[in-house]
Amino acid sequence: MKADFGGRGLYIDDPSPEWVDYVWALVDELRAVSPEWIWPDVDFKTLPRPPAIEADPIPPPRKYRRLHEWFMAQTADPLVVEHSQADALVDGGLPEGRLPGCFARTLITNNPRKAFARTWVNAGYLVTGNSGSSAVFVRGYKRVPTRAEVVRHRLVALHHVTKCATERHDAGHLNPPTSVYLVHLPDQGLYKVGVGVDAADRISRQRTGRRIDVVQVLDARFKRCAWAVESIVLNLTEPWRVIDDRWRSGGPLECWSDDGPVPDLREVADRLNPTLVRDA
Repeated sequence: MKADFGGRGLYIDDPSPEWVDYVWALVDELRAVSPEWIWPDVDFKTLPRPPAIEADPIPPPRKYRRLHEWFMAQTADPLVVEHSQADALVDGGLPEGRLPGCFARTLITNNPRKAFARTWVNAGYLVTGNSGSSAVFVRGYKRVPTRAEVVRHRLVALHHVTKCATERHDAGHLNPPTSVYLVHLPDQGLYKVGVGVDAADRISRQRTGRRIDVVQVLDARFKRCAWAVESIVLNLTEPWRVIDDRWRSGGPLECWSDDGPVPDLREVADRLNPTLVRDA
């Protein structure tokens, strides 16, 4: 199955060798035209698959408990679930979609940061699609992505590095002021970098079930620049990459071992473009 890089975060089969070779060719091409300082002195394709921390899954909230118990009792593979069937098992009903009686697109995800997704992910099912009034689930847990998939996520943002200092930056709803935050997860032995228009809100939502200590927050004038700063930090820490746990392996790829380096966000931003930081 072709690797999926959309919001669903669906990883079932490893990508083909041809696809992996294509990714490393893109990396080599980008590395040849971008500043040397944004790359560590290591060839990414020689690194092994990133390890994943084993952790117990965060249980779904109480309103989804009955639906989770129902999924736990199922054995069918594939499993077809009607919207009305799932809706009846959720206290207060499922989140509203655009059409009554249909699964909203926002529900078709295997990202366990979404409370409703944990009803099936924690029960060992993955959703693979929907036909409006029903959704299809298959047995199996998300695998840990390959190194090529992890690196591929940030190549678009890294392209901005090559032109950030000279490109005209237009603010607007697609490129608003955005913060980059760096946090420490001491219980897991990890650092994590992320971006968000409201960094405090993002950090607060990620505290579910774990301790988070804020290390640094940088306010960038533009979203594209914030993504570039995040991607540079991820590049510099790639040899220490760790997936924060196998339950989240389809989404958060922004963690690395706290045995690794801690890049300074302001220093990265100043080297990228000294004018991109919003001073307080």
